[in-house]
Amino acid sequence: MNLWLNNKNWLKLMKNTDETYESYIQKLKAEIEAIFGLGTVIAHIDFSPAVLSPQAEDSEVFSMVACDLVCDFPAATYDINIIVETQRNFDELDTPRVNTLEEAKNLAMLIAKQVQGFLIYQ
Repeated sequence: MNLWLNNKNWLKLMKNTDETYESYIQKLKAEIEAIFGLGTVIAHIDFSPAVLSPQAEDSEVFSMVACDLVCDFPAATYDINIIVETQRNFDELDTPRVNTLEEAKNLAMLIAKQVQGFLIYQ
């Protein structure tokens, strides 16, 4: 099992995250229901942060945590890329922005709680 998930502070962090991101999760739940209906959805989470560098030389390098929702029947996917930046932004459901990698991991786990199961990749 992942050491990050065994962290004693995880439940405390998740409780705080639930309150902070409640509005985002409510909008995402409606989107999940619209896309997947009553299908069984599994969240595939990649905690090893991808470091992305835009093509422009003056653009910032940033990291992200991927949380892809996959359903076999009906066959559908919904890719969520949680971006770590200096400013939070939850306007776009598929690319929320948080301040730290730890927040990105917490949000990915909170998203996973909205579906029937999850798999974690490191």
